[in-house]
Amino acid sequence: MTEDTPHAKEIWWLARQKISMGYPDSTFRPDVLVVRCDLAAMLYRYSDALDYSPSNEDRARYSDVDEKTPHFESIMWLGNSGIADVIAKDTFLPDANVKRSELAQMLYLLDGKPEYHPTARQKNLYPDVAEDTPGALEIWWLASSGVPYSKENGSYGTEEVITRRDVAILFYSLHKVRVKRIQDEKALKAKRKY
Repeated sequence: MTEDTPHAKEIWWLARQKISMGYPDSTFRPDVLVVRCDLAAMLYRYSDALDYSPSNEDRARYSDVDEKTPHFESIMWLGNSGIADVIAKDTFLPDANVKRSELAQMLYLLDGKPEYHPTARQKNLYPDVAEDTPGALEIWWLASSGVPYSKENGSYGTEEVITRRDVAILFYSLHKVRVKRIQDEKALKAKRKY
């Protein structure tokens, strides 16, 4: 990692937030693909739901997850929250990859499904995202952060699987959306006072 690494700012932010610290050898490996169990841990850390304890119902949710599964508690929390419904039903498939469109949907759910109406500009941002694209609303919602996230050809790559770099970019996008919402709410309250 250097300042010239693509999206270094977002990757360093992810590490500072302790969402993903990297590997024991002090590398981040931005192009490594992210599997579901690892993403569950990152979502869990970002949610700050560290007081969660899985119920018996949670433990029975996925037939392929038990206490020996990496990030077991994070997976249980993800299922309990409903966020995992984007990628899992009766099985979780902890070692399966996650698509770019799926991560956008999961982050939108993590943020509580805020009311959002995309602008015409946002709807035309990615040539491969249309009204009927799975996760279109969530993709446009993340794009409202202003954080650049597209392939070299300008597409979003909805069906491509995520890398650690993608996770950093999209989590940072969620952070920027949240910060903007808080600023807008403060400005609105200040306006109402006068």
